[in-house]
Amino acid sequence: KQWYQRRVRAEQAIWCWCVSLEHRTLRAWLSYTQHRKKQRKAYREALHDRRLYIIQTGLRRWMSSVTSAEEARSRAALRAVTQQTYRANELALKWGKHWYQLTKNRRVQQPVKSISRHNTKITVPISKPTKTHFTETPRFYEDLKSLKSSRPAPRIPKFLSQNY
Repeated sequence: KQWYQRRVRAEQAIWCWCVSLEHRTLRAWLSYTQHRKKQRKAYREALHDRRLYIIQTGLRRWMSSVTSAEEARSRAALRAVTQQTYRANELALKWGKHWYQLTKNRRVQQPVKSISRHNTKITVPISKPTKTHFTETPRFYEDLKSLKSSRPAPRIPKFLSQNY
């Protein structure tokens, strides 16, 4: 009988040991799977954050390159317009000075001008031209524009002249 009781106790002990081992194994397996799920989730979030960072960085660089290219284009256009205007102004100034000197020299060559009124001659002495400081002003350019010959009025055909 003792032998039987020992055997039953040994079976019960082995059975308890198996149940506790199974319990510990299940708990370890559950914690392992939860740990793996957390790792996968962290990896996916890190990958998503990395993709967002790459997209944002790329967009920032693209926008800055587009902005700098646009600024360079506008600077080049402004430079071209400025150079063209400067050349036009220099040309106008050159011809203005040329004609100013030409008229000044002619005035010096003909110092006295005669004006006749009602058969009487009046002599008006022209004083020496005063020294002027010629400067480039918008008014000067307006005067040059007014010297340009104006366009003649359009001709009206004969069949329309009756209406006017």
